[in-house]
Formats: sequence, structure tokens, C-alpha cells
Amino acid sequence: MLGKHKILCIIPARGDSKSIINKNTKPFMDKMLFEWSILAAMNSSYIDKILVSSNMGDIKERIEAIKEELSQCDADKLEYLQRPDKLCGDLCSTEEALIHATEYAQDFCDLVPEYIMTLQPTSPIRTDNIVDKALEKIDTENSDSLLSVSKHSPFFFSHKMSDDGDGFLRDYKGRYIVESKFDYKNRPMRQKIKQWFYHDSGSIYVSRRKILMTENCRLGGYISFFITDKFQSMQLDDNYDWLLMENVCKIKGGPI
Repeated sequence: MLGKHKILCIIPARGDSKSIINKNTKPFMDKMLFEWSILAAMNSSYIDKILVSSNMGDIKERIEAIKEELSQCDADKLEYLQRPDKLCGDLCSTEEALIHATEYAQDFCDLVPEYIMTLQPTSPIRTDNIVDKALEKIDTENSDSLLSVSKHSPFFFSHKMSDDGDGFLRDYKGRYIVESKFDYKNRPMRQKIKQWFYHDSGSIYVSRRKILMTENCRLGGYISFFITDKFQSMQLDDNYDWLLMENVCKIKGGPI
């Protein structure tokens, strides 16, 4: 609890991942990948309940084993939530699982949260107590939602989209038309950049319950940024990321 506000943490961890087979249960250093998100949530001083939303029997069994090693108070905080098959398809959104978990917490856990934190297993690096710092930030700024971001220069290019957004424009020779997000003829020195770009790092999301439940989106209303460093912003999208992140974590002393 943060002040008078109860906090629900949801860890979405369904099976049948495509880019990395069974990534959520694949060992990352000395734990299954999803376990690092549980550990980050358990280390929080504010989170009241942790629900792991999944359709994987391996995850359910591992959570039961984890709970046996915890104190009764901490064990009661952690729970496996069976995600319905209709919410496990490739076209199902994470928000659908978040709403299902929130409704479960209200109906069966006697918990009506003010804040809902989402911790995605594919962003296991959460050092320096950033879970609690993110919660403190959204509460202090009285925001409606928050996401972790990494800071980047505006030196971006892209292929120009057609006006209807249905494809990319080409010139008369059939080449893609390139557009820049900055004036490349007057490229500023880094120390003189006035407007920075912020990329969703995927590590932490916090939503007020009313935002998630009424807008069916984890982001809405007034949105706050929580800036994470390059290490904390690393994400597991493919096997190369896995190899890179494991080695960096070994050098750094772990993801938490």
C-alpha cells in the first residue's frame, strides 16, 4: 500500500511464445525468466498482491514451489492466475489479461487497487529499486498512468507512409522515400539538443484502475515518464538479446 492506495501487480506470462520458444520458463541466469519479475515485485514495499497471469502448468508448479519457501505473509501475496484460453491467442492484447486479473483481484482477493503495475517478464532488469520509485513517481505527480522509457536523441529516419497509412511511398524509380525526424542539414551537437525522444522500455507500467477499466488500455489520461538507464531498458525480443543480456547481467551482478 502506498499511502491509502492499494496496489496490484500483474505479471503477464502466457505460453506459446514465437520469437523465443517457452521464453517465460526458460532459465535466465539461475531462475526461470518470469521469476525475476516476481522477485522485483516481492522486493517492493508497496505492492499488496502479485498475480501471475498464465496458461502454463510449469509456471503454476514453480509458483507453488516458490510459495513454500516464503513466509506465510509473503506467500499469501503471490498467486498464480489461470488465464482463460480465449485470452491466450496471438491476437489477444495484454490489456485483456490485465482487466481479467484486476476483476479477479476485486472479486476473489478483496482487493480494489488504485494502482495496477504491470511487469513484463521480457524486461527482467529492474535494479536500484525502480519498482518502488516508479510507484512513488506516479503518486507524487498525481498522474493517471506511467511507463518506463529510455532517452534517445532525435536522430531518427523512417520510410514515409502513404496518407492512408496502408503502405510506404516510393519515388518514380520504385525506391522507398525516406524522411527524417530532424533537420539533418543542421544536425545539432548532442549537448545542444532541446527535444529528446523517449522509447517505451517495456519494463514497468503503472495504471490507475479507472484508466485501465474504462479505456481498456494501460496508458491514458496524464502520462508520466520513468526514465530507465541503458541497462534497465534492455529487452528480450530474440535469442541474440538473451545471450547479450545474460552476459551483461553476469558482469553487473544480476538483473535486480
